[in-house]
Amino acid sequence: MAAVPGCPMGTVCGVHGLCIEQSVLEPLGFAFDPALIGETCSNGYAAFCGTEGARGACITLNGQTKCQPYKRARSECGPGEELGFINYPLSGGGYDRTTGWCYPDGL
Repeated sequence: MAAVPGCPMGTVCGVHGLCIEQSVLEPLGFAFDPALIGETCSNGYAAFCGTEGARGACITLNGQTKCQPYKRARSECGPGEELGFINYPLSGGGYDRTTGWCYPDGL
């Protein structure tokens, strides 16, 4: 989530901040959408949208699917917003919930 994550050409900053090829993530169920932050997504839900340093997820709120920027803490959300989590399954069981996105409270 750094402005310049430092991943080599042909890779993206993926789960847990590791540089990984998009072609490796897609067969594992990670979808990508070309929408930039705030733009309408074309693929419905996608775990990745935006560009390096400005990644987000395609989330549907109030019937519109937009690229919502990734956030790590509730303190990064604005007034009247809550933090929703992106859940990644862990190999030993349970889920990693270190990445999220902000949404209007009350949804």
